[in-house]
Formats: sequence, structure tokens, C-alpha cells
Amino acid sequence: MKQRLQSLNNYLWNTGNTVSEMRLLIEGAVVLFEEDALPLTKLAHTNGEHQAAVAFDTIGAALYNLRKYICELQQEHTAEVNRQCESESES
Repeated sequence: MKQRLQSLNNYLWNTGNTVSEMRLLIEGAVVLFEEDALPLTKLAHTNGEHQAAVAFDTIGAALYNLRKYICELQQEHTAEVNRQCESESES
């Protein structure tokens, strides 16, 4: 039983670290998209490259959705860690 709990704790710890790293990566990608790359959409429209502009907007939407999903995953992970800690303290 103790080995099983240790394995679960290791899993939660490793998962939390990975989700945190994913969050940092996606936040950086969103900042890069908003601050450095967003003018490319206007440039594409100006040059009649409407398909490229739409594709770029789609990439932006994907980044925002991915960020939302990762944030939700991180919140759920934190809630589970808290639940596990409460269960251990009650034992």
C-alpha cells in the first residue's frame, strides 16, 4: 500500500511539473503571437493573401484554446493534489 501511495505521489508530482512547463510554453507562444506575429495578419490582408491571414487567425485560435485547456488541466491537477493531501492528513 505504501509503495502504491508513493507511486501516486510521484505521478502527481511529475504530472504537475509537466503541466507547469506546458503552461509556460503556451503562455510564451501566445505572447509571441500577440506582440510579434500579429502584424503578419494585417500584412497578409494588405497584400491580398486572405487565405494566409485566415490560416494565421486559425493558428491564433488554436493557441488560445490550447492555453485554456492547459489552464483548466492545471486547475484540475491542483484540486486533485489538494484532495490527495487532505486524504493523507485524515489517515
